[in-house]
Amino acid sequence: MEIGVIGAQSKHTELFCSLINTSPLFPRMRAVSLWGGDCPERVGWCMAEGGLQTLCDRPEEVIERSDGVIITLRRGETHKALALACLRAGKPVFVDKPFCDSVPDAAAMINLSKQCGTPLTGGSTLCFLPQIAELRERARHCRSLIISYAADCDSPFGGWNFYGSHLADLCSAICGCGAEMVSARRTGRLMDVLVQYPNRSVLLHSDPTLTEPAVTFHSWDEEYCPLGDFDRCYEYGMRAFRDMMESGVGQGAQRLLFSTRLLDAIGRSLQEARPIPLI
Repeated sequence: MEIGVIGAQSKHTELFCSLINTSPLFPRMRAVSLWGGDCPERVGWCMAEGGLQTLCDRPEEVIERSDGVIITLRRGETHKALALACLRAGKPVFVDKPFCDSVPDAAAMINLSKQCGTPLTGGSTLCFLPQIAELRERARHCRSLIISYAADCDSPFGGWNFYGSHLADLCSAICGCGAEMVSARRTGRLMDVLVQYPNRSVLLHSDPTLTEPAVTFHSWDEEYCPLGDFDRCYEYGMRAFRDMMESGVGQGAQRLLFSTRLLDAIGRSLQEARPIPLI
């Protein structure tokens, strides 16, 4: 299976490609082609570090040449058109975080994937870590928890959503997609988002100085649970992509749609200075 990548600006390009081309976990996959028009100055580095062979002039050429496509463009608003092109061409696609920047775009991608039977996955690769299943089970029995990680409120790549999408995706993966209300507050470089579920409250806390993602459970006592080996998230994300390509079954559509709704509500809460209902 030949894999093509659209996007060179993100370091995820060389990380994903190097894993696919060097790890024994991916014997039937080979990352081959790249379009890097989003960041031409990084194309040579990505080709060399990722072990890529073919530089394409257009994203459409990557799609045509490939059995599956990874979209690593940093700006979520650019993902929809390319993902739809992949799906229409029958090419399974992994859309890197942030999945997209609008709920209609997310719905369009997910709906087309279902309609044409071409699988789709993506978002934060932290959600593919094996530890997530254990954290999800523990969260079922906890009425209050904090999910924390680094994020830059003023990122040039879409503000808080660029890294904050990790938190929204983790919230969806660990606590589910049934939240009812969102309230966000920014204090300097810090962001706190209260996500209210019917039976629990979840605080998403971001601080650009944090060095690891973690979940803190509050029950009888406080327990801090870092996501161990979180740097292996790239590997587990590519494992999920491999499994999806081999099975033909998409992964995480509900999580991706809810996470996009959550990010939209967070932005509205900040702008309007009020809680935003999700139902």
